[in-house]
Amino acid sequence: MVKRAKRKPSQEIVPDTSVGPADRSLTDRAYQQIKEEILTNRLRPGDPLRVDYFVRRLKISRTPMREAIQQLEKEGLVEIRSRMGTFVSHIELREIVEMYQVRQILEGFAARLAAGRVAPDRLADVENQLTRPQTKENADYAAISKAGLELHRAIVESCGNLVLTRFVLSLQDHFRRFRAVTPQSPERILEFHQDHLRILDALKKGDGLQAERLIQQHLERAAQLLMERLLPQWGQKPATPFIVRVTAGSKGPEIAT
Repeated sequence: MVKRAKRKPSQEIVPDTSVGPADRSLTDRAYQQIKEEILTNRLRPGDPLRVDYFVRRLKISRTPMREAIQQLEKEGLVEIRSRMGTFVSHIELREIVEMYQVRQILEGFAARLAAGRVAPDRLADVENQLTRPQTKENADYAAISKAGLELHRAIVESCGNLVLTRFVLSLQDHFRRFRAVTPQSPERILEFHQDHLRILDALKKGDGLQAERLIQQHLERAAQLLMERLLPQWGQKPATPFIVRVTAGSKGPEIAT
């Protein structure tokens, strides 16, 4: 009699169907809404995240809301405190400095890769935005800032490295929050505008090393200016009404409302 070989258990991976497309869509909606309110400081550092309020407002259940909060916690935008609830994370000076350091390296590298690779129509669109006639007496500062942000985004999205793109775009989300905390003066906006014009010129020439150097210098100066805004001289009124927490290893006074 021929013995039949025992069939081995199937090694096929069964997909997790516990969360369906509808749930993922609701989770994404909750995630995007809360994230936008944090990045624009409608929800300020230290504010409690009222789960019931968002559940009612977005008309969703607690499951997608909980998953959205978990994602925001991974990105460092909220912190979950045991038996206390969920709160918008503080903006810590150490973290700001470290993010600038990382962004200088990563975005500088992205600029080196992107030089000569940005699609001509996109490069032309960015150039058109950056070179619109502006005078100090009659400048559209919102448009200038928007054009600069578009340049940064075009660089990152044109570098050809998807992992690098994902990392830098995630960092740039946090910088939206920093900018909302410390609005720039018109003089600084015009200074950074000149930086952007020089970076654009390096991209057009395909000079990756020059584009990298200019991006890094630009971000280093931006970091210094932000620190000056967040850490005024001792005894002066804080430059921002928002809470900025100084952690161990950071220098300077604590800023609070």
